Amino acid sequence: MKSFMRLGGSVLLAVAVFGSLAHLLRRWLQPTSACQPADRQGKQQHSSSTSKHTALLADESDAAAQQAVIELQRVYASMAAAFSAGGLDLDAIAETAAWFEMGPPAPWPRRYSSFLPHPLPPGSVRLVVVPLADNCPRLASTAAAAAADILGLLPPGRKVFSNARQNLHITVFHFSHPADTRPDSLDACSGLAHCLAAQQGPAAAQQQGSHLQQQQQQQQLGRGDASPPFTLQFERGLLARSGVLLLTWSDPSGALARLRSTLHSSFPGACSKQSSIIHTSLFRILGTPASSPDGAGRPSQQQTSEQEVSAAGAPLSDAAIQSISAACERWTQQLRGTRLAVSSLWWVAEEEFSSIQGQRLPLACCSKTLPN
Repeated sequence: MKSFMRLGGSVLLAVAVFGSLAHLLRRWLQPTSACQPADRQGKQQHSSSTSKHTALLADESDAAAQQAVIELQRVYASMAAAFSAGGLDLDAIAETAAWFEMGPPAPWPRRYSSFLPHPLPPGSVRLVVVPLADNCPRLASTAAAAAADILGLLPPGRKVFSNARQNLHITVFHFSHPADTRPDSLDACSGLAHCLAAQQGPAAAQQQGSHLQQQQQQQQLGRGDASPPFTLQFERGLLARSGVLLLTWSDPSGALARLRSTLHSSFPGACSKQSSIIHTSLFRILGTPASSPDGAGRPSQQQTSEQEVSAAGAPLSDAAIQSISAACERWTQQLRGTRLAVSSLWWVAEEEFSSIQGQRLPLACCSKTLPN
């Protein structure tokens, strides 16, 4: 019975998200101008005025999207420069390593059901992503090649988790995050305490069951006109100080920004903190050797304490930092001008940290009808 309730809860969550997302994709992936139809029943003068107003809104939307692109480019350049100047942030890496089993032979993500001190129940982590391989297999393969190239520049003995090619993605929106679990993304009062294992049981199952009517209503919104794909633009490959190798993107049309904003307002019970950038994580450094192979570490003021070294390793050498930065720049130049036409999204009930392993439900941007 417990297994049935868990499965049922996961399915019910999927139903709610599918219905709501289908409606939102149909309505808000459109440019602002497409959401401002002229009044066909009004007078000709009113129609003309509406058209001018619509054009003005479209111009303002385009200008805002281009400004957002410029701001993201500055952020990405700053992130790349921070690594070149300061190397890895070993404190941040040590914190991230807590989400992983450290091997041997290599690290792998912890399953949420094995979290301590509070294992998370099924369906606790839910998100919408752009799957790279599903939208552009060639780009996913190129990204994997870039990761392998830069991975080879790290010192021997490093601990790294690499995302598999088929799992490379861009996170659109977190309904529920492992650090901020939200059992009911439609309830603004839904928060972390309600989803801890200690509070799961009949009461939680009853909460999910009582939510069925809302989910069924949301499902009815999943039928309508097709929504066009949107396009993301590649900006830069970089290694963040947190140890994550990233492909970074911008949103020239503003479609993704509108979708994120609308999801945030339409699901008041979702995570309050969402990603402010657009990125694909290729691999995560979770530990470096206790000392640099060539004996040349970072300057003394950037050395970590013995305890920190034992947890996350030693700083990268200047030579390693320079070679990694140069490789990131080469891949940036090679991929410059790349555009990703997004025609499908996935809703994922993730089962292990940051891998999008788990139940996946495809959501095609151009679907005229979606699964019930």
